[in-house]
Amino acid sequence: MAVTDTASLGQSRRNPRNSYRAISRNSHIDESLFCSAKAGAKVPLPFNRPGKYGACELPSEDTSLRRLIAARRTAGPAPLGESTVLLRSDLERMKQGPAYLTPEQAAAKRKAAEAKREQEQEISAQRKQKMLQMEEERRKREPLSETQQIQQRRNDAVLRNAEAMLLEEKDEVKNMNQIIMYGKCVTIRDAQIDEKKYMMREEEEAERSSDLAMELDRQQAVAAYEERERLKDEERRYGACILAEQIEERKIQRLLQEEQVEQERLQMTKEIARIKQLDQKVAEDKVRRAAVMAGEVEKINSAQVERKRAVAEREILEDAMIAEYVRQRDLREQALAEQKVAAAKEKELETARLRAKQERAADRQAEIDELRARRYQEAHDRSIRAKELADRLRAAEINRDLAEARESQQAARLRAQAEMANIEAAEFARVLAENKKAEQLRLVQAEAAAEVQQGIAARAKIAREMALIESIRQEKLKQMEADGIPAKYRAELARKKFGKERL
Repeated sequence: MAVTDTASLGQSRRNPRNSYRAISRNSHIDESLFCSAKAGAKVPLPFNRPGKYGACELPSEDTSLRRLIAARRTAGPAPLGESTVLLRSDLERMKQGPAYLTPEQAAAKRKAAEAKREQEQEISAQRKQKMLQMEEERRKREPLSETQQIQQRRNDAVLRNAEAMLLEEKDEVKNMNQIIMYGKCVTIRDAQIDEKKYMMREEEEAERSSDLAMELDRQQAVAAYEERERLKDEERRYGACILAEQIEERKIQRLLQEEQVEQERLQMTKEIARIKQLDQKVAEDKVRRAAVMAGEVEKINSAQVERKRAVAEREILEDAMIAEYVRQRDLREQALAEQKVAAAKEKELETARLRAKQERAADRQAEIDELRARRYQEAHDRSIRAKELADRLRAAEINRDLAEARESQQAARLRAQAEMANIEAAEFARVLAENKKAEQLRLVQAEAAAEVQQGIAARAKIAREMALIESIRQEKLKQMEADGIPAKYRAELARKKFGKERL
């Protein structure tokens, strides 16, 4: 069929059966179909030759169809043997085959078009994402102004504060804060106890200094008495030695008693700590151990009361012995003075002036002795009152420590019960969740893969949360160490297990 004008060309476009499809690039057809004068002659197809196309000239795709139609109208009908004009798109369409497609081909074509469109959209989205990423990197590389830096620091500070506040709202962090507060409280309590011990040592040192000062005064008095009366001075020296030995013995007894009380207190503290650890490990034996501990504390209290009573009786007996010794000494001094006065009266009848002078000197010395004895008695009374006050304070402190120990034991028992209840509730919840999960797995086998993925994601989330909690724990431990909290109180936070109910 010869193509002679644009009308036939339009007809060829509308009728798919009239389109031409090349079978082979070396095919030969009758050249009369291409306006050749020789009918039946076979020539190679025009697209087998580059450049000029012989009888048929193909314009480029940008040639306007309207211009071709106008040119054909002005030229009139093409005579036989002249060339006609074909568009490259028409030739390609002719080569592609008929325009009619089967439903399967149409569906495949639509799928290919959709896949191509999705691929183009994906490429476009990737290109857009890459451009945005490059823009973001450019903004990051670009130095910020001073105002932007200040604003960024403010934003970072606000974000950090918000994150810190959110973290502080977690139950684990609240539990850590409770442990930290407890550590601070017991650290302050230990510091107060150490301060009390230091004050007691200072008081003992003051008493020791006072005793030394009194001893120096006594030695000076003895030295003065040696010049006047050797016998009396020797007796006084002997009495002073006995008194010093008694004072030293009482000091040693007091130190031994304080050391014994301190050892008993440390032993009781260790026993309480040991019982607390056993309560945490074996919950079934808590009541029995608490009863045993209460009995031991009661025995210790009874023993301490008995020791205090014995010490008080011993001190009263010692004070009575000292008072009796002072009274006997005064009686001996008085008798000796009377003997000396009588001897002086017998020996010095002849020298009245010397006797009167000696009597005046004796009266003056007696007044001095009486004044010194009165001062010594007053100092002795003051020391007894101070000692009684110290004993009362020590007894009050021991009772207060015992009350605190009982309160801490009660609090530990309550905490252990609460922890055991939480563990049992968590175990019950875990068993219930496992049963429910097993039932769901039996009922919904098709969702196994999705549930596994969810479980993995949940465990990953729990692992991240546990890692976050562990990092917070380390920060809290560093903070406690910086605050000066001892290691024995940081150990509870270090041993604390968080997140068991999440696993």
